[in-house]
Amino acid sequence: MELDREERAILAGERGDAAQRALRYQIEVGRFWGARRFVRVTNVHMMGDIEVMGDGGLEWLREQAGQGARCRVTTTTNARCIDFAHCERLGQDPAEVAKERELIA
Repeated sequence: MELDREERAILAGERGDAAQRALRYQIEVGRFWGARRFVRVTNVHMMGDIEVMGDGGLEWLREQAGQGARCRVTTTTNARCIDFAHCERLGQDPAEVAKERELIA
């Protein structure tokens, strides 16, 4: 794939390990689909609720955040699966409520 100056710097580790890993992954995806280059975005959507991501997704996000990963553009997530205002009355699992709170923190 053709990389611009910023992408080459990220790939060289100049923006940290988390950014480097993320770019490597995106390069793999791009190569799979035959992409020649990346397209700049101003916002993204990520699947971000505990019912969809599960414990594995939460652990992956913990690792990324622990390594300094941060969103660089506006990011939206799925609608929440937990009603924080009424979770107890609705009988939502307290452990799942805690995980969902961590996801949005």
